[in-house]
Amino acid sequence: MRWTEDKKKLLWELIFETQTFTLDLQKVSEAWPGDDKPTARAIERHLDNYRKSGSGVSFQKGQKRADTGSGAATPRKRRKTKAAGEIKKAVKEEDDDEEEFLAAEEGLDEN
Repeated sequence: MRWTEDKKKLLWELIFETQTFTLDLQKVSEAWPGDDKPTARAIERHLDNYRKSGSGVSFQKGQKRADTGSGAATPRKRRKTKAAGEIKKAVKEEDDDEEEFLAAEEGLDEN
């Protein structure tokens, strides 16, 4: 078989269609011979021509953050909340407002 441009394109399309894997495009860019190296983004744009949506192939454009081994993350500060007395007072005020509204509404219905 001869590898024509059409067959090379078909090969890439079939690879992207039938396989599931991740390509580290930054590594490909760094390994490119010579001084005229494509960026990871340029490689991604070029390979997107062969990849169809829903393909199992994904691209990674850089190194993942290294694990520092420092253990758990710093805990977040707790938000200040209303004291229990303030909450009860607010609920009571809402209940009083509702009772006043209902009483006023009943008074309108009677007229």
